[in-house]
Amino acid sequence: MEPKLPWQCHSQEFFNYPTVITKSSIHLAGDGRFSLQEIKNGSIIRTSPIITLNQYIIKKQKGCIKINSYSELEKLKEHLKQIDDIDIEKYLSWFFFGIDNSLFLYTESFHINHSMNNNVNPIIKYNELQEISTTDIDCNTEFFWNYNNFKFPNFYYKWCKDNNLTNVIDIINNINHMTIHE
Repeated sequence: MEPKLPWQCHSQEFFNYPTVITKSSIHLAGDGRFSLQEIKNGSIIRTSPIITLNQYIIKKQKGCIKINSYSELEKLKEHLKQIDDIDIEKYLSWFFFGIDNSLFLYTESFHINHSMNNNVNPIIKYNELQEISTTDIDCNTEFFWNYNNFKFPNFYYKWCKDNNLTNVIDIINNINHMTIHE
């Protein structure tokens, strides 16, 4: 099997509940991930090990890659360009997320979109990234993060600027601004 880019991988791995990826309920958002059963508030939806960039590149481990520096970000970009060179920088800027000023990328995408009414929060616990439900979630309900809660390290913003990319927070701020004025 040919290697895939993280956002092309749609595994059920690490999920504690059955899910499906299909068209998002958010206009122009692409795909989203939906629950296939009811989930109680406070439940752990997904638990992924936090891995290093070398564990991903060299050992082909799956989980949630923690990117520790600008140079690691460049190393990841160059590695992914060997798989497929199409808009790597743009896709990376979209699929990164930040917790406690640390930068992360799933090796297999969650496909979770933004909503101010999020129903999932990512937390770091025991060197794992856990996705916790913040409310009861009905069957066939789309999962959402509130991207405004992300806390990115400064090197992520610099990398986006150096590559002429819009970072996730600015994208959300632009969407929020357009929504308010429509």
